[in-house]
Amino acid sequence: MVAYTVAIRIDLVTLFPGMADGFLQESVIGRAIDKGLIEFKAHDLRTYSKDKHRKVDDMPYGGGPGMLMTCQPLFDAVDALASPDCEVIYLCPDGEQLTNALARELAQKKHLILISGHYEGIDQRFRDRKVTRELSIGDYVLTNGTLPACVLVDCIGRQIPGVLGEENSLTGDSYNGKLLAFPQFTRPSVYDGLEVPPVLLGGNHADPAMSSNHPLIQFATNPQLKTGRGDDAFKVGDGVRVSTKVREGDKERTQIFSGIVISRKGGDVQETFTVRRVSFGEGVERTFPVHSPNIEKIEVERVSQVMRARLFYLRGRQGKSATKVKEKRFEPTEAQAK
Repeated sequence: MVAYTVAIRIDLVTLFPGMADGFLQESVIGRAIDKGLIEFKAHDLRTYSKDKHRKVDDMPYGGGPGMLMTCQPLFDAVDALASPDCEVIYLCPDGEQLTNALARELAQKKHLILISGHYEGIDQRFRDRKVTRELSIGDYVLTNGTLPACVLVDCIGRQIPGVLGEENSLTGDSYNGKLLAFPQFTRPSVYDGLEVPPVLLGGNHADPAMSSNHPLIQFATNPQLKTGRGDDAFKVGDGVRVSTKVREGDKERTQIFSGIVISRKGGDVQETFTVRRVSFGEGVERTFPVHSPNIEKIEVERVSQVMRARLFYLRGRQGKSATKVKEKRFEPTEAQAK
């Protein structure tokens, strides 16, 4: 029997430990846990509650819908599980978006404590004192935070050497580098009149990417990956002018949208950015793919130092509260003017 060394310890604090155990006992991650490559345990938050009814939630101060997870059980759970080099991660909608690169970074850690949110969220004091990182798996709402925690464990686990059977499965993943998955085919060569591309049947089938005609190579050499729209081109808070190609019937025209960049999300070819402007007192937002071939150019009209918190506040605002972000202008004093 091969002896494995534990690569990472992951503790999940949740209200639904059975959901996580069932999900992670299957398939590749389940086998990695059985081998001892990953040490994983789901902990029921209620066991850390000092309330006689094991209550872990309460109404928020100031009112508002729903309930919040309280400090005491969360603090006690982390204190009981923490190690000197652990990272405490809270899964929440407004956290940093999970990417493959981030998963690789987290796979280098020795110990992770995952906090899955429930109800309307958790007490901010716990986030300020104990949480070292906040992550989101996307801009959508789920019934509870255990599901994104399982996604995170799966994504991190497959980055650990020895977890995947085929090393190429990891190095050739769609999001390693800037390439999306290329079309693949298996036997038979013809099915219901649908044929496998001949280039894959001519001797290089073991390494289809060797063909210059293969979609993978075509994608890698596509100009849209060389748009120069990387992180340095423009940033959140900048005022930009986006020129896009719009097709109406047989005619094509250029449409202009100007405003403030309030977010950039995703990575590589999947990256998007959202631009906001105010029109007739109403806040208007548009989201664009950074590397879309339909975008002719993105011009930075004004470099801004607007705080991200202010930009987040503007999202969804209308009427008077949708006023434009105005930067402070330098006004010389009388002495400076002289």
